[in-house]
Amino acid sequence: MLRASPPCLPTPSSSWASPALLRDLVTTFTGKPPAPSLPHAALAELLFTRGVPTKKLASLFSRIAPLSTRSGRLAFHEAALATSFPSPESLLSLPHADVAATLALDLERTTKPSRRRAIRRLFALAVIAARHRNPSDRRVEVRGPDALDTSISGTGTSAGARTGYIDRTTLRGITDTGAHVDAFLQLPYRIEISDRAHEPAFRSALSALGFFSPGALPDDARSLAPYEHGDWRWRAVLGDATFERLCKAKLLVRTQSKHVATHEHRMHGAGYVVREVPGEPELQYALAEDRALGARLVSAKDRLAWRLDERALATAMMRDLGAKPAPVPLALAGVLDLGVVALASGKLRIVYAMAEPPAGWVEALRRAAGVAMTPVVLVPKRHAGDAKGMLEVELAVSEQLGAERVGRMLGKIAEALGLEAEVDPWRLYDEEVVLDLASQRMWTEGVEITLPEKSWRYIEYLAKSDGRAVTTKELGTYVTRGDYPDASVRKIRVKMEEQMKRQLSAAGADTSVAERLIASEGRQGVRFGVSVRVLGGKSDAYRATG
Repeated sequence: MLRASPPCLPTPSSSWASPALLRDLVTTFTGKPPAPSLPHAALAELLFTRGVPTKKLASLFSRIAPLSTRSGRLAFHEAALATSFPSPESLLSLPHADVAATLALDLERTTKPSRRRAIRRLFALAVIAARHRNPSDRRVEVRGPDALDTSISGTGTSAGARTGYIDRTTLRGITDTGAHVDAFLQLPYRIEISDRAHEPAFRSALSALGFFSPGALPDDARSLAPYEHGDWRWRAVLGDATFERLCKAKLLVRTQSKHVATHEHRMHGAGYVVREVPGEPELQYALAEDRALGARLVSAKDRLAWRLDERALATAMMRDLGAKPAPVPLALAGVLDLGVVALASGKLRIVYAMAEPPAGWVEALRRAAGVAMTPVVLVPKRHAGDAKGMLEVELAVSEQLGAERVGRMLGKIAEALGLEAEVDPWRLYDEEVVLDLASQRMWTEGVEITLPEKSWRYIEYLAKSDGRAVTTKELGTYVTRGDYPDASVRKIRVKMEEQMKRQLSAAGADTSVAERLIASEGRQGVRFGVSVRVLGGKSDAYRATG
């Protein structure tokens, strides 16, 4: 069985828990409450530096004191999410110094076996090293009990503030016999255990914590920085069809990586770095960061990768949002400047905090917006909270990487600001197609589709049919007064699909919705084959069909 490695105790500081919690800890673990007159500082000093009343409490504090920090609270939260701990968001609502102590008290008092196991899992492992990789591909590695504290700079060749995503880490556990076992993990698939004799037990512990559960902590724009990977990794995140579509749209562009990018070497992360052979311009070799792995000659095929074009992504997002370039662009690593959106009541200054931004980025955005514009921050899902005092809107993975258009985000922004009336109706709904019968307007994929009269009447009649299938004869009677309504309406459907495809293609949008718009029900007729929001009818209706 593995347990956490006991890190060093901190000196009395902001890591003290609140007075009530400190008193509660002493009372719970010793059976005697401390003197009521004992000040907070004196009580904390007693617990942290003078030796604690019981061996059990001493062991406990050796584990919870280093976790009573902001980074410790965030580590608990991530562990809670990975292990399906009940109400993980409650950990973020507590003062960071109180989280570890609160869980320790909960563990001591609870009699429910399942909850005791869940809490133990949160304390199960200690992080003793972490490497941060920022958007510019600079890496900062720190070792020691404060490896997760981003306020502390790295040292030596890794000196500098730690910003960016953690792409590799070392976890340490101690067996019941006292043996130290380290696990080295590096994105996306590399894992090495220091002691093979204890490898099965350590892997079992990691599995219980969710480290080997696909999708528990899925890839997103933060973990994929700096956005250059072999096609196998992009396909795993996006799917084959979406990967091909982004390549065609030039959002993903072919490049030669500085690392070996093949699927066969995925277990080494980005560990094989390519170097030139002196005096041999046609040859290159790859040298592993782990010197236990041999060097190897490589070809251009081994280095073939695909890079997300961040400039093209920003351009596409600006087009979707209807934004114009800002008078003074904001140049911050990891942040895409999406310009300015003008609404009737004022202007929005929008940025996308795509990768982990550098320190001070929020204040830089506030200065860029000034008093004339409202700052708005788009962030990857589950990464909101850093832009205090600003509106943050979370993006799904497909939206983060350009696989799905972000035009509807302006609707969410407008709703949050109470400005729904100032944006086009389609931005306020999630359906694939939005129809406004009163104004005879139609949107799909954020693109307004212009249709001739007969095609519009075709769509209008289906919208008024309340989701039921309509025969071609019934449709033809409404759409055209010709002698052969069935044949006429079939031709209109074909022409309408072609018209939609042309307009969607011209806007750079997915054209498949045109093919799926109408679904056939055999003799019963046709109906909408996609989700449709109908406005301006008897009542706004949601059609979940297809």
